[in-house]
Amino acid sequence: RATYATVPNCTYVCASATALPMADNSVDVVVSFETIEHVDAAAQLQFMAEIARVLKPDGLLIMSSPNKAEYTDKRHFDNTFHVREMYAQEFADLLTPHFAHQFWLGQKNQFVSKIEPIVLQNTLKTTVIRASSAITFRPKTIFSNLN
Repeated sequence: RATYATVPNCTYVCASATALPMADNSVDVVVSFETIEHVDAAAQLQFMAEIARVLKPDGLLIMSSPNKAEYTDKRHFDNTFHVREMYAQEFADLLTPHFAHQFWLGQKNQFVSKIEPIVLQNTLKTTVIRASSAITFRPKTIFSNLN
């Protein structure tokens, strides 16, 4: 909050999720990370209606919620602070009446190993092997600090 306090077109509001203190069609972006699972089903419906009410017609909702199948069921874990977790389809069903256009992303904690092209010692070409064919291309970014 302190970092962005001086940004003129950014406002932080702390309010009830079921009664947002903003005018209809007045908000460009609503960001709600890990909030909706902390209220009951009735409040979830009200929250979605409130977000839809305050967002401008071309507004954007960025929202996250744990997928009950992954967060609770697979791990046999119960977060006592979560009032109503949803499965992905339940979350979609809650969003769809208000938001016809949706783009979904998933978050998973995992160890990752990647193989990707690099540039070695002043060369401007990198060769990548895919299937049984070699593709040579010019990289857009060159790392000159590799020795």
